[in-house]
Amino acid sequence: MKSLRYLILVSLPFLLGFLALQAQEPPPGMASYYFVFLKAGSAELSEQESGEIMQAHVAHLSRQWEEGRLVASGPLIEAGELRGIAIYRTTSLEQARQAATSDPAVRAGLLQVRILTWWGPEGIGDGYKQWASENPGQPDPMKEYQLVLLKRGPKADAFQGEEARELQAAHLANIRKMAEAGQLLVAGPFLDGDSLRGIFVLTMDSVEEARQASRQDPAVQAGRLEMEIHRLAMAEGSFPKPELP
Repeated sequence: MKSLRYLILVSLPFLLGFLALQAQEPPPGMASYYFVFLKAGSAELSEQESGEIMQAHVAHLSRQWEEGRLVASGPLIEAGELRGIAIYRTTSLEQARQAATSDPAVRAGLLQVRILTWWGPEGIGDGYKQWASENPGQPDPMKEYQLVLLKRGPKADAFQGEEARELQAAHLANIRKMAEAGQLLVAGPFLDGDSLRGIFVLTMDSVEEARQASRQDPAVQAGRLEMEIHRLAMAEGSFPKPELP
């Protein structure tokens, strides 16, 4: 897939700083999305009230998907501040914001949202959409993935010149290695994420496996990047399978 080749050939950390200022359109093979982080809100409600609102939350996501704005969503498996993600493909940030904030769970304060512009591979959600059309009324085929948040590390500015180029080459080699091993499913940068630079979606079976692989990344070892890993449940077919050249 062109999007994966692009990210393998171009520095993700360098790319982010440049694109945030100059990019108007995503490169070939990639599309522009709005990536929504669903975080725990501050509302304190009864168990019954919370249950009813969360049912309305699921119904809201279903409507957004049926109307074509939402292409993929899923909860995190562990409890914590970050509760899930939703990926919208709308014509503007404002449309995505209206869709995300009209969620009953957000209006009730059970959830809060952070929305970032994100470039990811074309075709997110297409596989699941086809499956759903062929299997009406069937439970979604859920699968666990490892969501890796790539963050600016404590030594992000410590490398210059040839040293930075060598470190970046080693970082890209590790990305290539994960992709060739079938471990890397999605990679993509945020254009407006401040310290949050991008994501990987890994196909590994556990956080520990994902952590071990992440620790092998030279940019992580050098402190240029930090990685935060979460267990993510998504319907199979939500993410397209990458194709290496």
